[in-house]
Amino acid sequence: MDTSLGLCRESQQSRSWYAASRRALAFALITALLPLGWAGPVSAVSESLVQAVQLTNSPFSPDGDGIRDKVLLDVRLRTVATVAVSVLDFKGTVVRTMRTKSSAAGTLTWRWNGRDGGSRLVPDGPYRFRLEVSAGEGVSETALVPVAKAPRAPYVANPAAVTVVINAGHGGRDPGAVYSGIWESQMNLDIALRLEQMLEASGVTVVMLRDTDKAINEAGLDVNADGLVNQSDELWARNDAANLARGDLYVTLMNNAYGCHCVRGTETWTHDERSWSPEALVLGSSIQAAHMRRLEPFRHSGWYPIDRGVRFHDFAVVRPYSRTMRRPALMPSVMTESLFMDHANELLMLKKPKVRAAMAVAFFEGITEWLNGRAFGLRYEVLEATTGQVTPGAAADYRFRLTNSGNRPTSGWQLRASLVPAVPLYDGSDQVGTVLGTVPIEDGLAPGASASVQLAGLTLPDEPGAWLVKFDVLLPDGDTLGRHGVVGPQLAVTTVGPGPSTDPSAGPSTDPSAGPSPDASAGAVERSERTSGSVGSIGSLPPDIWLRPAPGWSYAAWRVILDGVVRHVDHSPEHHHGHHHGDQ
Repeated sequence: MDTSLGLCRESQQSRSWYAASRRALAFALITALLPLGWAGPVSAVSESLVQAVQLTNSPFSPDGDGIRDKVLLDVRLRTVATVAVSVLDFKGTVVRTMRTKSSAAGTLTWRWNGRDGGSRLVPDGPYRFRLEVSAGEGVSETALVPVAKAPRAPYVANPAAVTVVINAGHGGRDPGAVYSGIWESQMNLDIALRLEQMLEASGVTVVMLRDTDKAINEAGLDVNADGLVNQSDELWARNDAANLARGDLYVTLMNNAYGCHCVRGTETWTHDERSWSPEALVLGSSIQAAHMRRLEPFRHSGWYPIDRGVRFHDFAVVRPYSRTMRRPALMPSVMTESLFMDHANELLMLKKPKVRAAMAVAFFEGITEWLNGRAFGLRYEVLEATTGQVTPGAAADYRFRLTNSGNRPTSGWQLRASLVPAVPLYDGSDQVGTVLGTVPIEDGLAPGASASVQLAGLTLPDEPGAWLVKFDVLLPDGDTLGRHGVVGPQLAVTTVGPGPSTDPSAGPSTDPSAGPSPDASAGAVERSERTSGSVGSIGSLPPDIWLRPAPGWSYAAWRVILDGVVRHVDHSPEHHHGHHHGDQ
């Protein structure tokens, strides 16, 4: 990764500006509930002794192959100054002190080979360069620059075009599982913060749904408008933040507890009835396999890793659209339960920082493998848009910068605009609505490359109303990127004629759900099945379950993969009893 960073003057605790901008992003998404067309934060850097900092080859892997064996740190000074550089681990401990250098205005360079002060190779994971810059007469400033050590880099074509949403499970009033004084919410957050640092050090855009031990819905809002304020509002708020950020993937980090003290291992969950289920299954399988690799070195006589596989269940973070879940996650989503807190040996492992560090690296590797192999991805940047109030029948114009964030060049793609009645925040269903128009996207747009596309003169409805203009990309075979979990913008517009205008936030919302709401008796049967103690595959899937295979996969191959996935039959209803974990 090549990235330019700025340094800010700070009198006490130093922190780099990227952390402040990320927190601003999370705050804006969660509290302002911005539209899907939002273009992202802009960070200003104050005048400082340092003009810029550039990091090259992060992540790096000193394996002697001549590729990314060292990470390079370039510091460009504005004036004469002395720069002291040290390398810190995740907890802030100094692992290596680099040579102090002085110079006039210009660039100083340091190279780190991944070894500590005793020439020992440090483990893979997140690190930071601490820069202490002084110019005499008490003028000094400090900054931290993140760096990652890992075998592979995520989406080297253009990592900044990718957005990863990290959901550290539980938090605030919901500690999750609590055993021997250890709160799951804190363990989840520790792993998530390590993962965040690695991804940001690789140039990837990261949205953290929480970065402290607080929930998103601390204000106690009725997020889902059901007249109650409970855990469901927290879960909806997390989906909302992921969708409003238009994440490429949505990963929930958890640790497990069935309450029986009799089960252990690692399991990853997703859903089998989403259009993006093939992509999510690949993502979940990559994260699951990486956990097994990274936990294996900790094997000893009293503990060894157990692979409980990738499984399907109706958790809120992966649940399909329905009348009771109108804002589901629109991108491939998985939830990994890394270790069992109610198993004494696994809790001992989880308490070890080195084990949590290994699990963060496992998430990083699984995400990296998925990003480097997925077919389709697209980043939308809204450059111009017709929004607000317009007259009925008016012409609307939209212009985007589209960045190919997948691994397949464009060929026969068309940007499509369609119209649906407005609902709060965004339409979480798969309804297309009324097609307003399409425009070709240039062929041969390579991975990481960008192009501008304009849809001009689209005719809006000739009656008053509040609307959402939804954007998606049509593929030559009639499929869409949206079905593969690529989230397009949804831009609000109101046609105002005689009489009062429509307010999408007032009154009942349009609900295009085609499916019935969950049946209470069916839920009772499901709970009964989960307590049956059955472990393993439940055999062939019912014939009415069909999912579109991922590109290049045959239908038969996809069925075989689905048949091999363990479904929810042994997922105990006491799972994190009392902390609403079963609805995560």
